[in-house]
Formats: sequence, structure tokens, C-alpha cells
Amino acid sequence: MQRIPAKPVPVLVRQTAGGGRGGGPGRAREALNGVLMAAPVILLLLTFLITPFLLAFGMAFTNQRLISPNPTSYVGSRNFA
Repeated sequence: MQRIPAKPVPVLVRQTAGGGRGGGPGRAREALNGVLMAAPVILLLLTFLITPFLLAFGMAFTNQRLISPNPTSYVGSRNFA
């Protein structure tokens, strides 16, 4: 029994709008869509994680108490001594 050589299968190559270099208006739209999809997550992380962390770091150098009639003042590193 003889082997019959297989015919070559054509390879489909996706052409991009930027002349094969990966650029073009479709690429910019994809990048914009990615930013728009990530924006709510970034906003929530900033609101509920990063902002309280920075506020707590700043308050660590003051004499602020949650229930106190005294005004807040800067005490520096005396809170850590």
C-alpha cells in the first residue's frame, strides 16, 4: 500500500489595519475598552483600600481620638515612643 502525500493546508493569517505591524484604529479601540472595563475596579480599590490606608498613616502622627472634644493637633513621632 502506497502512502498518498497530503495536500498542504492553507494557513489563514489575520491582517491588521496597520499594515501588519499591529496598529490601527481597532487596536486603539481595544485599548480604550480595556481601560473602561478596569476603571470601576481601580476606583473601588482606590476608595476602599488605598484611601483609608493613607488616612490612617496620616492620623498616626496626630493626637486625634474618635470621641473627644479636644481639637486634633500634630504630635509627630511621640505616638511611637
